[in-house]
Amino acid sequence: MKRFAFRLERLLELRTRAQRRAEQALAQSHRLSEQHQVQRARIRADMAATCAWGAREGAGPPDAPSLLSCARRLELLRRREARQSQRVAEARRQENCRREELLSAVQARRGLARLKQHRHAAHMAEAVRAEDALLDEAATSQFTRRGPGRLVGSS
Repeated sequence: MKRFAFRLERLLELRTRAQRRAEQALAQSHRLSEQHQVQRARIRADMAATCAWGAREGAGPPDAPSLLSCARRLELLRRREARQSQRVAEARRQENCRREELLSAVQARRGLARLKQHRHAAHMAEAVRAEDALLDEAATSQFTRRGPGRLVGSS
């Protein structure tokens, strides 16, 4: 019997590589999203620290220049936080897009892998049928040479 050869093996390899690339792209997008979230958390912590300047023990009432400075700093931090929130949202959109690409790549590879399994099973079934036919032919040939009255084990 001929050896099994899947004619779409090269395509299956390409789909497997595409899946790996999609996995790497998703991981990279996820890392970027996490980095943006960490940066946003740092900005928010800085905002909280700036707002808490008057809550220190023993601090007297703040003067006008320090209040103005604090207000400017808070406004700057609010703008930074808004920009960073936009970056986080964009990174999440990219991550979701990469996740969909990975899902598509996985489905394409799995479809070809299933086709390969089905064809291999059909090939093996055909090999079994061919072997059975060969054994039947040999048994029939042996039966016709010995005649119908003779048993297989007797001389």
